[in-house]
Order: sequence, then structure tokens, then C-alpha cells
Amino acid sequence: MDYPDLTLIFVLIKKTNMTTKQLLDSYAEGKRDFSGFHATEFRVKGVTIRDFYAKKISLCGINLSGASLIKAVFYNCNLMDTNFSGCNLTWADFTWANLTGANLAGANLTGADFSGADLTGANLAGANLIGAQLYRVTLIGVNLTGAILTGCGLGDENRRIAQKAGAIF
Repeated sequence: MDYPDLTLIFVLIKKTNMTTKQLLDSYAEGKRDFSGFHATEFRVKGVTIRDFYAKKISLCGINLSGASLIKAVFYNCNLMDTNFSGCNLTWADFTWANLTGANLAGANLTGADFSGADLTGANLAGANLIGAQLYRVTLIGVNLTGAILTGCGLGDENRRIAQKAGAIF
């Protein structure tokens, strides 16, 4: 089967032992909820994935650079050291996600929700965070050099941290 808008490889570990082909067939049939999966490999190159929904999955250390993941939901996911550089993550939901050490440099995060997320040591240099929600986030050691935070919901303490980290308001 041809997947013109989706070129990805998922090697999954789950009780169902779903194969890559079964996953891609499920996506082609309209399935968008892959909650509970653990991906050990996920490669995306210049693709657009809309309405992706994941809850409590682990995508640690994978490379998603340059992908378009508009309105993707990564609720309570472990995204430690994941590379989202240059991604279009407009309106993405990272509520309660672990983004420790993640690379979001140059990403479009307009309207994204990071409520409760851990961004410890994350790289958001040059990212567009206009209108993003950053309430109750952990910003320890985050790189916000040149990041645009106009209209962000931050809270006073995180606003001070963001200003010291080089964010633009």
C-alpha cells in the first residue's frame, strides 16, 4: 500500500505485537490514537501528520526534525532527548510531557500547550511560541535564546526565567 503523506517507520513493543505494516494500514484507515505504544524507532522526513494522538507513550531520543505535526497530542508522553528541531507543531499539546533535553530549536510552536511539562535542559532557541501555554512548566536550564514568547501564558516566575534565558516578548 502506498502512503504518499506518511513516511515513517515505527518499531513497536506492545502486547498486540503490531507490525509496522499493520500500524501504517491502521493510519491509512484513519486511526490516529496510538496511546500506550512504545516506539524504539520513528523516522519522519518532510512529512505532514495531522491529528496524531498519543497518550503515555515513550518516544525518547527519536528524530522528528522538520516534520509537520500540526495539532499533534503528546499527552503525558516521555519525549526526553527527542529532536523536534524545525518542526511545525502549531497547536500541539504537550500537557504533562517530559521534554527533558528535547531539541525544539526553530520549531513553530504557535498556540502549543505545555501545561505541566518538564522542559529541563530543552533547546527552544529561535522557536516561535506565540500564544503558547507554559503554565506550571519546569524551565530549569532551558535555552530560549531568540525564542518568541509574545502572548504566552507563563506565570511570573517562568517569565523571569524566560527573560534571563534570552526570550523575546
